[in-house]
Amino acid sequence: MSVQYMTKKYKNTTLLNWTNIGTIGLQARNKGEKPIMMPIKHSAEEFMKEYSIEMNNVLYPILSPDKGKYYKEVNIEDLDIKWLRLPSENELASLQKLFIENKGSKTIELKVHIHYNILANHPIPFVYYSPSSEAMMLCRKTEYCLIGGTTPKSGPFQYQTNEKDMLLSTGVHSDRSVFPPISQESKGCGLSYNVKVEANKSVFLYDWEINHANLYELETTHDYFKDLFTEKSYN
Repeated sequence: MSVQYMTKKYKNTTLLNWTNIGTIGLQARNKGEKPIMMPIKHSAEEFMKEYSIEMNNVLYPILSPDKGKYYKEVNIEDLDIKWLRLPSENELASLQKLFIENKGSKTIELKVHIHYNILANHPIPFVYYSPSSEAMMLCRKTEYCLIGGTTPKSGPFQYQTNEKDMLLSTGVHSDRSVFPPISQESKGCGLSYNVKVEANKSVFLYDWEINHANLYELETTHDYFKDLFTEKSYN
């Protein structure tokens, strides 16, 4: 049995229009620290991003962010999903947050797929997955781009370095598939996350893109985000 695709109208589901909400404050984790309130200075304009969730072998494409937009809300069955584009301390980083709330009476287990389609007018990079960073690395002539993310519990459980694998990642038993860690002349890449939402509770997923010519600076920012947004940061 293959995964079903839900593209337009489906039961108990509504798609709400984009709404600009301006600059959002990201509260500092330690008491007494000044909240981060910065305008967004950079976004990964070389990508067309697509978010989708997979539940019970059904794939729901939930959103594809537009340039200059900061908020979107989607309701699917018992899930209330909010997407936010957040400000970042680093002007070369683009930071997003996915808030998933379960309003039902049963625990829901799902997969979140984030696909990055490289636009035709941008150079096709050399793409590889970094196991130590749990992140995708795109190599260009003058700089690197790191693509990462995390749930409160863990990072991605699967990566895709090309368009073919991105498509296969949404198939049945795809979590058992092993995809190549390196691709040349890639037109897209992706990361997939396992998410468990208990009844009447919510979880968060943060994802980011970081551009920098210095690999050390890029990985340092990535490690900072991972440490900030994983559950151990709040213990």
